[in-house]
Amino acid sequence: MDNTTLLTANNISYLYANQLGIRDVSLELKQGQVLGLLGPNGAGKSSLLRLLAGVIQAQQGSITLSGETLNPCNIRQRKSIGYLSEHPPLYLAMTVDEYLLYAAKLYGFKTKTCSSQLDFAKTRCGLNKFSRRVIKTLSKGIKQRIAIAQSILHQPKLILLDEPGDGLDPSHLKQMRQLIKELAVDHSIVISTHQIEDVKTCCQQLMILNQGKAVYQGELSDLDYSFKTECLFVKFATPPNLEKLNSIAGVDKVEQHDKHKFTIYGQRGHANQGLSQTIMHTALQAGWNLNEIHPQEQSLDLLFDRVIGEN
Repeated sequence: MDNTTLLTANNISYLYANQLGIRDVSLELKQGQVLGLLGPNGAGKSSLLRLLAGVIQAQQGSITLSGETLNPCNIRQRKSIGYLSEHPPLYLAMTVDEYLLYAAKLYGFKTKTCSSQLDFAKTRCGLNKFSRRVIKTLSKGIKQRIAIAQSILHQPKLILLDEPGDGLDPSHLKQMRQLIKELAVDHSIVISTHQIEDVKTCCQQLMILNQGKAVYQGELSDLDYSFKTECLFVKFATPPNLEKLNSIAGVDKVEQHDKHKFTIYGQRGHANQGLSQTIMHTALQAGWNLNEIHPQEQSLDLLFDRVIGEN
């Protein structure tokens, strides 16, 4: 992977009327990297993508692309960016070729060069067999591929995808993730998503947004390290009630599976600091007859909830 920095944002902010859309966000994206923007509804993911695309301008801070300050009026810069909005502007009465030809001309390509651009985009997005199909007759998964094809017609350095997998069935979602991985070979990509699996599958970098702020930024593995706590499966022959388990020092949360089985989550700062020994000692003293205790893997969804919950 090329270590050249393609995109930087330095302390950018943007206000919608009296509502803060993005607050003091910074990022850096290198050539060939994929950054995933994760967060709840209204967190600022779409606003950040619009800022990076030059659709709206930051009211504070700066954005640079290939070392130059991003200027929405700079045609050369705009040709370096491919942007897929949350609601792709597809013309449903057109065929796939008609729509892509129209988009190519909007990008400024002459008629004689449009054919090669269409061939490139259709091949990358697996659309060759749909060339003469009317868009409204196609599935949502194929429509999303058409929208992405439109965003890469001009072979941009940077691709910005706003919820590319939204509403797709599992089969099309898998295909979409594979497409993003393939595009990452030649492009730098920023995607916004609600799906942690998208980030696990496609991204090297992760930014979690909440209320317009970046509450986590870095490698996915670092998220795991920073927020993971001890998580234990336990089984008692004479089980206590939930109140007693929650009162054990270092316990953050308890889930009950049946009368005898529980999952116990440790508090931040207590990971790997002996919660299992504390539980075993407490169970022995209280006569709960502990039959089983072992570590249990935590889901990324739980880690995400913990990050949002702490911010």
